[in-house]
Amino acid sequence: MKNIFLFGAGASYGCGGLNSTVPLGNQLFCELKRRFPGTWGQVSQEIATSFHENFEQGMEKLWSSNFPIISRLMQDLGVYFASFSIANKHENLYVKIIQKLKKMDSIKDTLISTLNYECLIEIAAFLNNIKSNYFCDGDNSSLSVFKLHGSCNFIPELHMNRGANLSSPGAIVHTGFNIVQPNEVRAFCYGDTSLHPVMSIYMKGKPALIAPRKLKAFQEEWKNKIKKASNIIIVGTNPNLEDNHIWDPISESSAQILFCGDETAFRNWQKVKARNDIYLGCTFHDSIDEIIKQL
Repeated sequence: MKNIFLFGAGASYGCGGLNSTVPLGNQLFCELKRRFPGTWGQVSQEIATSFHENFEQGMEKLWSSNFPIISRLMQDLGVYFASFSIANKHENLYVKIIQKLKKMDSIKDTLISTLNYECLIEIAAFLNNIKSNYFCDGDNSSLSVFKLHGSCNFIPELHMNRGANLSSPGAIVHTGFNIVQPNEVRAFCYGDTSLHPVMSIYMKGKPALIAPRKLKAFQEEWKNKIKKASNIIIVGTNPNLEDNHIWDPISESSAQILFCGDETAFRNWQKVKARNDIYLGCTFHDSIDEIIKQL
């Protein structure tokens, strides 16, 4: 692959043209409490305080103190992220990038990877009359999309009736999954099932309770692609050495890295890893022209 993109929450937050703004991590808990008062709004005050301070820390506390509720909360999370769509394609930066790749006949040379659960990249591809390919199986006419932490529209093949909750952190479900449209996610999550979409838990280490082997396979294949990339364009996610499944392969890559995000975090990472890469800007909007120029 010539170009590999890595998009994080900051990219979807700032991509523009959406039906509603995707929150950043420090805004997510407030949004979930507002949208789901009967579930997310009912966590204890102690855990809520942790969520307000740092979402990952809040989820870690929930993991250790009230694990059985996590799958129900993850169902809400799947429904929430499935609700985002592109309302104005002319203002959306994902659409703009894919449009440029299509014009340059570079779809086949590009892999778009994301840490996000929503389906905005796939929708942007659809609006450019391009199919998304989650499995990188050699179809040069479609856009390769790797969702490294899973997706709201990855629905487990295994059926588990509602009420048969995963009871402990060791309860992992190994299964395959089917791809559905975002507007089908609600029916799954609120139907007769105890399972949630195949999404990593948003906490340190990003563990997956459902189909972890499948997500691990995506991540391993992504690592192989990273080794062969010419350019790695990172937008909206800052270096986090605790997420070594993401940042170790990037650090070890010989590719040129172009970074959009927090400059201090990027410069500190550069210094630690002794890299000489390119800082583009703080926001997706500020960096889009330079990203387009580098393609």
